[in-house]
Formats: sequence, C-alpha cells, structure tokens
Amino acid sequence: AIDSRDNPHIAFYGNMSLNYASWDGLKWQFETIEAGRQQAPDRSWNMTGAWISLKLDVNDNPHISYWCPPSYWSGGQVKYASNEGSGWAIENVGSVVRDDGYIYTSLALDSRGIPHIVYRGDLGLMYAVRDGFGWNLQTVDYSLKPAYCMRAPSIAIDRNDQPHISYIDDCRFSTLKYAFLN
Repeated sequence: AIDSRDNPHIAFYGNMSLNYASWDGLKWQFETIEAGRQQAPDRSWNMTGAWISLKLDVNDNPHISYWCPPSYWSGGQVKYASNEGSGWAIENVGSVVRDDGYIYTSLALDSRGIPHIVYRGDLGLMYAVRDGFGWNLQTVDYSLKPAYCMRAPSIAIDRNDQPHISYIDDCRFSTLKYAFLN
C-alpha cells in the first residue's frame, strides 16, 4: 500500500510470522506483528500471517487481514490487525475448522474506516464486518461441496459503504462470480 506521502507499506509472511515493513523516507522500518511457532505440533510448518491483505486508512494507519492456523492443515483463525498509533491490536474475526492451507483473505475499509473482510470459511465464502459489538459474519456463497472450492476473493467498498466481492468458484467449473449486498 502507498501512503499519502507516496511511501510504501508492506505486510508479509516470513520466519513463520506476520511482519510489516514501512519506508519512512530514509530507511525501512520492520516489525513482527504476530510471531508464529517454529514448527507446529503435527510437524507441519506454522503459517501465522499467511494470505495477507493490507490497507491504509485516511490517516495512513495500517490494517491487515490474515490467517493464523495452529498448523498448516488445521483450520485456525482469520485475524485482523491494526495500528492506529499506539501499537498493534489483533482481533479474531472467524474460525476455520476444515481447510487445505489456503484461507484467502481480502480487506477493505469503508468511508468511516470500518474494516470489511471476505475469506474462505468452512461453509463457503464468508463476509465479516466489524460492528459496535465485534465481528458480524455472513455467508456470501454457501457450498455443499468442500469450502476450498471458493478461492481468490477480492472485496471493494462503494461510495455508499456497501461491499462488492469477486471470487472464483472451482466447484462450478472455475466460474468467476460477483456478489454484492443489496
């Protein structure tokens, strides 16, 4: 993401952790947002911070959605991290029980800075928006087949703060789909 001063910001997975880098005009600043274990109990590699989406708000504060499993093959949490000047705050958005290691996330911020996240959940494509009480979850597209059929979601928010989502449904012959809230 590029901030209002044209400086780049990058969220990335490395060393089994979610990391963040930003250019301050002179040098790169690096932070580990959430550290993962070196190796999961089932001997698979930890993927804390995989399937990342980064956005900057109007004040250039970073907001990140990502996946945090206890091991590569064992579900875990879709999470949201934000830093509005006083350090990183991390929230659980939704649980994922069954997966194949590909829990795609996509994040958008509306005009009030409210985060909207779309991700592949257990029952299909899930949409999450933070309200005053936590995260409100809705199923966008339900799949009777394994949820891993839904992939590559992307979310955008229109000028009326309504979500628009595109994704691929591999259960239906790799169909490109578009969903919106009406």
